[in-house]
Amino acid sequence: MNEKQKQFADAYLTNGFNGYLAYISVYGVKQNRNSDEVSASRLLRKAKVKDYIAERQKELSQKTEIDFQWLVEQNLNVYNLALIQAKETVTGEIMSKPDLANANKALDQLTKLHGLYAPAKTENKNIIIDGIDEIKNYLSK
Repeated sequence: MNEKQKQFADAYLTNGFNGYLAYISVYGVKQNRNSDEVSASRLLRKAKVKDYIAERQKELSQKTEIDFQWLVEQNLNVYNLALIQAKETVTGEIMSKPDLANANKALDQLTKLHGLYAPAKTENKNIIIDGIDEIKNYLSK
């Protein structure tokens, strides 16, 4: 792994996991956004870069002592706050409302930062459809 790849991986970890922004912060804008996004994606698939990111996430998790159990507990706390807020709204009592959307956002970021979030893999299919009957037939599957 060369120095620029390491800088890219560090930028990726610190900017909220945006490969494009990490790429242009290290390599600059090379061609156009699409080709730079492809280059960033290619870098993220390199074994050494993936291993480095995983190791850095593990180090960070150990430093902050945040683990899966802690994140589950925090998510349950946010859920319980939402239930309390809903009950108090129904009874008409006035309370200061917690910012649950941003709390959940923060938990999501922590989950990603600590490598505990694995986005669902999607499968891309390229199909060639000729005519409306083939479209209807394909959609009915």
